[in-house]
Amino acid sequence: MLTRTTLDGRQLWVVPPALPASCTTDDQTCTRPEGRHLLDLPIGVIDYGGAGPAFAVEALYRLRHEHDSPAELVVMRNPVTPPDPAQWAALRQLVQRLRLENRVHLRPLSTTTEFQSFYNVVDALLLPDAQHARYLAVLSAMSSGCPLVCAHTPDAAELLCHGRTALLFPVHDLATCAQQLFVSLSSPAQADLLAARAVAFARFHYDPVQQSQHLETILDYVCLPEEC
Repeated sequence: MLTRTTLDGRQLWVVPPALPASCTTDDQTCTRPEGRHLLDLPIGVIDYGGAGPAFAVEALYRLRHEHDSPAELVVMRNPVTPPDPAQWAALRQLVQRLRLENRVHLRPLSTTTEFQSFYNVVDALLLPDAQHARYLAVLSAMSSGCPLVCAHTPDAAELLCHGRTALLFPVHDLATCAQQLFVSLSSPAQADLLAARAVAFARFHYDPVQQSQHLETILDYVCLPEEC
């Protein structure tokens, strides 16, 4: 573009497609039952920082006590997120205070293999707050094939349709979050159907090859010579 236009290179940014190619393949490290046997993972939430993991722990407490659910929760740290010992210590204190020591599993795993398999083995993936339900995180979660229970943020609302591709709840609403988790876990066939629709939507609209073609089309248009 720099050779074909008068654009200033300092103002030119080429952004790669939003959905990584690895998210659009059908290959999975293992099936969900196999993965659960290997990693023993129940409901999952990825730690992107912020108050999301603590919210998830409190939502689990409500899920178990208000809906008599035997569900458990695993919190896995994002490999690219720097560890926060203070936050994890606070989570452990919260877990102890709510008497969920044997029901919440903090997994500061960081290897790529462990992280990728995470999506394939949990029964539901929780995106608990605005910090977690951001555009790229939602898109990655959609493409994973895992049933989603997600906070209703602007990014999530743009990508997800409640009752069709995921179950949404108002931000900070613990009671509704617990209710939606209960619905998802109680109806695995329906939850898997929503997850399959989310995968199809993500792959159709955000396929890397398709986005690359769109990008090339935009570049070709920008580089057209001006008409006299």
